[in-house]
Amino acid sequence: MKHLGGLRFPSDTRIREIYEVARFGKNAEVVFHDLANHFTTLSLSISSLEQNLCQDHERMRKYLEQTKKTKQQIEYVADVLRTHLSGTVREIFKPKILVERLVGALSEKTGRSGIIIFIKIPDGLDIFGNKSAFTHIITNLILNSIESFDSLPHQKEKRICIKMWQKNDTYILVTDNGCGIHTAFIKKIFDGHFSTKNDGHGIGLSATRDCVETIFGGTIRVNSSQKETSFLITIPKKRRRPARATSPKTKA
Repeated sequence: MKHLGGLRFPSDTRIREIYEVARFGKNAEVVFHDLANHFTTLSLSISSLEQNLCQDHERMRKYLEQTKKTKQQIEYVADVLRTHLSGTVREIFKPKILVERLVGALSEKTGRSGIIIFIKIPDGLDIFGNKSAFTHIITNLILNSIESFDSLPHQKEKRICIKMWQKNDTYILVTDNGCGIHTAFIKKIFDGHFSTKNDGHGIGLSATRDCVETIFGGTIRVNSSQKETSFLITIPKKRRRPARATSPKTKA
């Protein structure tokens, strides 16, 4: 304990301990938020399995399809946990594969709501970074888009589009034609614990911004109207892939 002007302050070691406890609490909050969303989808999958088993026609085919979706969802929940255990592990990966896997895991949720997700990502596009963190970012943006249709149950066309391209930097664009974000809330949606929902926690988009900025060194922007909302993420080229060592040339 330090003393300064008659006041007592915690030591540097104690301050670090307090910081680690606070950081753990924040990470745990994000983990629970992610897992809560996906356990809900798992519950829907199990309910669908129960319904299919009560039917005679095509029962086995539907059962196999549903077990595949449930396994995808379980694998994603495991990935959420790995995100927070792997820390800053980085590698080159194909985002299209991860996005397709995620969309498949969420198909039960989107199918029940009549939402179609379009994926426009080149096969050859790659990113250097934390795979689990990338999945975490895309998950929160998709779930945010899905929730934008909650107040539009009778809308005929419900679309979410995930598009990626590279032009020096890497760009990720997630767009939906849901209810949009009120102009009064645009500047607040990335604030921790801000939510427009009565039962919302305001964690998802705040955690998304943290991942984009701290893990990928990028930026995230939002643009919204009554007809369309889009989130644009920019990942700088210097974070896209590791520098490659060159072998020194030898004289003949």
